[in-house]
Amino acid sequence: MPQYEAFNSEAEVNGRSVRSIVDGVGQFSSTYEQRVLEILDNHGLPNPTEGEWYSMQSYLDAFAELAETVGPKTVAKIGSEIPQVVEWPREVETVEDAMHALDDVYQMNHRGGEIGYYEFEKTGDSGGVMECKNPYPPNSTRD
Repeated sequence: MPQYEAFNSEAEVNGRSVRSIVDGVGQFSSTYEQRVLEILDNHGLPNPTEGEWYSMQSYLDAFAELAETVGPKTVAKIGSEIPQVVEWPREVETVEDAMHALDDVYQMNHRGGEIGYYEFEKTGDSGGVMECKNPYPPNSTRD
């Protein structure tokens, strides 16, 4: 599946998710943070705000440019920070709960026709298989 290509032109992403990349790179340096804000602005996403909805393709285009700018290790680090900034259902108490809830979280932060999904199947006492269908690269999968 192609990375950084929304499944349809109607797809949108919540400003909380867009804002998370600003906050993620801001942990590294204010120079990176400023660069991310410039990239977002260049793609029609100036000053992303939680609760507002933005074109998923514009966000993906900005994210792709960011990946080229800061490199894959930084993008992976940003991706690892996402679970800390998204809103999780209250009933999530274990890793297994989180795996089952991941699709709910993804759906809460994306909308507009075909946006993708996450499906988790437990395969043993401490194992499972996660199927991910989304336009994000594997090392930086979003909420």
